[in-house]
Amino acid sequence: MQVGGNGSTSNPYVISAKPPVTGCGLTGDGTAAAPLAAHVGTWPYACDLDTVAGSVYCDPASGELRGDPPYWADFQGNQTTTLLSTPLQVPAAEQVVIDTISVDITNPDPCRRAIGLLFREVDRTSCCRRARAPWPASTATT
Repeated sequence: MQVGGNGSTSNPYVISAKPPVTGCGLTGDGTAAAPLAAHVGTWPYACDLDTVAGSVYCDPASGELRGDPPYWADFQGNQTTTLLSTPLQVPAAEQVVIDTISVDITNPDPCRRAIGLLFREVDRTSCCRRARAPWPASTATT
């Protein structure tokens, strides 16, 4: 900054400064006519900016402002049929393990968490039913 005495009688000093060096997406020179501001676009969504917007980061390599990585979805499907070698007996307890399954899920995105969904379908081909005797007519109440 430089201060010189070559101003007017009401303002004898003239202060001059080099314009600030801007980076990381800043524009303007810091004057009232061109204040420093972030070079950004307008919010194009109907949802509230303050509630749902992500963060803004400075890219140290390029000096540009960057936002959160965009969301994307990917689907990978697989189907396996497992046949039991022998028919199972009717379980004596309510919860009996008859088979196990495991899957490996690889997250394809290094920036975001992944979600894995596993669906297991069990078909029964035969079932034993208990025989019920019909209710005797004499037990009916009026």
